[in-house]
Amino acid sequence: MSSTCHVYIILPCSFTFRVPESIHTHSYIGSVLMVPSGMDDVFKAIHLSPQDVPFTLDLNNNTASLYTLLPLDREMRDSYHFHVMATTSGVERLLANVTLDVLDVNDNRPCFSRSMYNITVNANSPALTTLLAVRATDFDTGSQLVYSIVTKSGAQPFAIDPMTGFFSLMHTLDRQSYAVEIQVSDGLFEDQAWIYNTFVHFRTV
Repeated sequence: MSSTCHVYIILPCSFTFRVPESIHTHSYIGSVLMVPSGMDDVFKAIHLSPQDVPFTLDLNNNTASLYTLLPLDREMRDSYHFHVMATTSGVERLLANVTLDVLDVNDNRPCFSRSMYNITVNANSPALTTLLAVRATDFDTGSQLVYSIVTKSGAQPFAIDPMTGFFSLMHTLDRQSYAVEIQVSDGLFEDQAWIYNTFVHFRTV
């Protein structure tokens, strides 16, 4: 009397996913495994390794689907590499290698390096003199920062280069002191950064 033995050879597959860091928790990312027919008992014990990644697996209709488990933050970590494993008869078996890249979204405000700049300007300084170079940083990749003067009270004898942040004198001063409010923006209204109470004080000598 003979019997037939069905042997399944499982070769590890590789999957790459790209998701924005703004993805909500418990969101579907993609399918990482199709369970072969007749292998239900084996694949009931699938899990991720390492187990501390912010993702989870759901096995439904012979398909293992990957979901987010926790919020993602590209500035903290921009990629994950983990494995889909199956445990059967006490032995772990590698089923798939997964790479997940976290894509940047504009979720960080630009920030000036200082909250206040104090400088002294000679009243006889010629026009177009560069007085100061202000700097701001943004943790988001590819952000285009734009500098501007937002003070509305009267004519200002100053200008700021929107791209470089160079703050210049446009014409000679009349020996008065000035307070100038500046701002930096990353171009999106919902992420626009206003720098309040950031004054540049000019004292003539």
